[in-house]
Parts: sequence; structure tokens; C-alpha cells
Amino acid sequence: MKLKAYLFEILLLLFSVAIPFALDMNLAVYGMLATFLLFLALRRTYYGLFLVAFGFIAITCVLFLPQIIWFGHPPATMIGAFFETDFRESKEFMQSLPLYAYGVSVLTLLFSIYILYLGKKKRYVRSRRHWLITGVRYRANGISPFEKDRRNR
Repeated sequence: MKLKAYLFEILLLLFSVAIPFALDMNLAVYGMLATFLLFLALRRTYYGLFLVAFGFIAITCVLFLPQIIWFGHPPATMIGAFFETDFRESKEFMQSLPLYAYGVSVLTLLFSIYILYLGKKKRYVRSRRHWLITGVRYRANGISPFEKDRRNR
């Protein structure tokens, strides 16, 4: 078994497991697994969808990580107050955070960029069987990718 062949999936699973720990969220194995499978399904379907979804989660994590490391999980009022302050107050708040919190945030950003790079290089083989299964799933849901939407008629 080649580890390099599955490096994208392994790192994506590690990211999906680490994010709830890093953001001090409720730790649910089902949520971690669902996040991993969602990211994997988006990547297998279309890289652009994966890029948008994964990028949004990664940027949110990178922006909130220094604050969460120092203060814990922020309440919604704290987030709202941060956006309603002027630049000087925001700068003072950001300077009060320790440097290692920003270091962890930068490492998370680099890890996310590496995952995106591996996801871009990853190629999935789409055989006739793949298209057949996809078509059956579409028809089972009453959706056809080859027909126009019937509700608009």
C-alpha cells in the first residue's frame, strides 16, 4: 500500500478531526466523520465546490484560532463587538493576544493550503460504472441531470 496515494485522504481526515478540537466545539465523532465524507464527496464531484467549502472552513478556523486559544470559545456578542469597534481598538485587542496563538494559526493555514494543493493534484478515475451509479442515484431521487427542471414548466 502506498501512503502517498492516500495522503490527501489521510490529511483531510486529520483536518476534519482536529478542527472541532481547535475551535473548542462539541466533540461528536459523527460530525467529524460527516465533515470528512462531505469534503471527500465534494472533491470527488468537483474541485471548485471543494475549494469553496474547505476554504471557508479553513479561513474561519484561521481567523478565530488565536482568540479561541487565549479566551476560549467566543460568544456571539464578542464577535459582533469586534466588528463594531474602530481600527485602533481592534489593533489593541489583536496585539494583546500571545504570539504563539498566531503561530498555530499560520500552521493551520499552511496545513490547509497543503491539503488544497494535494486535492488539486488528486485524480479520480470515472468509469462507466461510476456514471451508472450516479445516474441511478439521480433517478431514484427523481432528478435527471440530462433533463430540464420540470417544475419551471
